Amino acid sequence: MKFTRPKIKNIKLSTSVVLLFLATLALSVGSIFRLVDSELRNEIARTAHHNQQSNLRVAATMFADAVEGGEVAWNAEGEVTGVTLPAIPEFTDNTLIDKITQVTGETATVFVWDEETQDFWRRTTNIIKPDGTRAIGTELGQTGAVYPVVMSGETFLGEAVILGNPYFTAYQPITAPDGEILGILYVGVEKAKIVALQDQVLMLLAGLSLAVFLVAGGAGARRVAPAHAAPRAAGFGHGGCRRRSGQCAGALRRSRQ
Repeated sequence: MKFTRPKIKNIKLSTSVVLLFLATLALSVGSIFRLVDSELRNEIARTAHHNQQSNLRVAATMFADAVEGGEVAWNAEGEVTGVTLPAIPEFTDNTLIDKITQVTGETATVFVWDEETQDFWRRTTNIIKPDGTRAIGTELGQTGAVYPVVMSGETFLGEAVILGNPYFTAYQPITAPDGEILGILYVGVEKAKIVALQDQVLMLLAGLSLAVFLVAGGAGARRVAPAHAAPRAAGFGHGGCRRRSGQCAGALRRSRQ
């Protein structure tokens, strides 16, 4: 019985095809990964923007209802365009701000304008400092992105850095009936809490991509591996003849007659 062996050229060609396929697969997976990452970031930003508008509506309504003389102005889309108060209360405790957080699930703050420093200061808040205490008595800061927007009387919606950490935020100026800016109503959520969900999705995608790559690579390796010759039966040599008792030689002689 004659056994054939795979040719070296065929093996090299098959290896090249498999390697080319794996390289193409890796590039495709990488492109998909980058696309998903970009889309997730954009969707998170859009969702955060929508959530801040929604939570600002809740916070402004609760705030105006709790403070005597408080009013909220709305546009045709139901978005908050103004919060008006005769004056900002002293806030002897943080009950109101904590109730807002219980409803919205986000941090909240009321700032008060200080004429001397020309800045806004946190009067009641549940933003926590690194030492574990509330950030009451800390300023907004004039150099950030929020300050010029609220000073112009507009609502700020977007990312802002609070005590060194990035947040998705909404800052609504609080004005007196005559239009004077008295302070700011803020709601926001730490960006890291939102991005953590994105990281989980990307890790899952990376795991699935790796599994696909390994399965494809294993299948390709099996196609390239040369077929092994069938094992010889015990006690048989070439041609299936027994080595013992001269049976093989006898069979050959009879075949020539």
